[in-house]
Amino acid sequence: MNKKEITIVTHSGQFHTDDVFAVATLQLMLEEKGYSVVVVRTRDERIVSNADYVVDVGEIYDPIQKRFDHHQQMGAGVREDGIPYASFGLVWKEYGESICEDKEIASLIEQRLVKPIDAMDNGINFMKSDREGLFMYDLKDITFVYKNTWKEDDGVLDQNFKYLTGFAQSLIKREISVLKDMRESDREVSEIIAQQQYKTLLIIDKPYQYEQVVSSKPYILLVVHPKRQDGTWAVETARDNIRSYQSRIDLPEEWAGKRDAELAEITGVKDAVFCHRGRFIAVAKSKEGVIKLAHLALEKAGKSIDQQTS
Repeated sequence: MNKKEITIVTHSGQFHTDDVFAVATLQLMLEEKGYSVVVVRTRDERIVSNADYVVDVGEIYDPIQKRFDHHQQMGAGVREDGIPYASFGLVWKEYGESICEDKEIASLIEQRLVKPIDAMDNGINFMKSDREGLFMYDLKDITFVYKNTWKEDDGVLDQNFKYLTGFAQSLIKREISVLKDMRESDREVSEIIAQQQYKTLLIIDKPYQYEQVVSSKPYILLVVHPKRQDGTWAVETARDNIRSYQSRIDLPEEWAGKRDAELAEITGVKDAVFCHRGRFIAVAKSKEGVIKLAHLALEKAGKSIDQQTS
């Protein structure tokens, strides 16, 4: 039995990040249900009116009719935080939860991925660099680089749009997978923190994604964890902002950039391997060795390891 063919129509010409991700979201949803999906890029009103789904063209927002445009005079609605909906947001609002099979994960992706794309498409600039002249390369820039240059004809657009929607599908699926694992990791790490003996030092025995939880616990200064790549162990400094390298404390200055025998001599830890010159991570071959490094770092920073969590 042949799969039922579903047609998604979006506008022809130059594409943008919101229509790329809106189409990719519909493809994910429909292909998971076993449909064969055809994407047509056109502004022909006859083709638009006969499509099964219409994205970012047609000036109609009506999820019952499967129309998801936001270019009509009054737009297609604004979120509570003031960010207007673009086509990606409209499609995600309708189908995101069913794709994720999880309301919480769908909401996280709305915050992490959908809302920023909708904001950019509506002319809201919230990206800025702390350094003058530093180019912040984001999803909008990835989309832009796949548009045709002045030397290329318009034929390249359909080919590149197909490539980008495949990339967007992979990214959405990866976001879902990563966020589900992160949620489980957050629960595990939170439980360890609740039961741990010490307040300033967190010791975990698995390569959990601990950063988000630790950023909300200002009393944690260092984290000891296994390094999955080579079987060594690391002590890392904790941060208030996981997107920043501003640590709550730094590792000792005399460790910076030191390796192997030199670091072992300075610290007295025989299996010490390395301390980054940025003083945010140090490595030893054993758990015991890296815990010794952590104790030394806290001592040199004038911090007590014996503060109880209760």
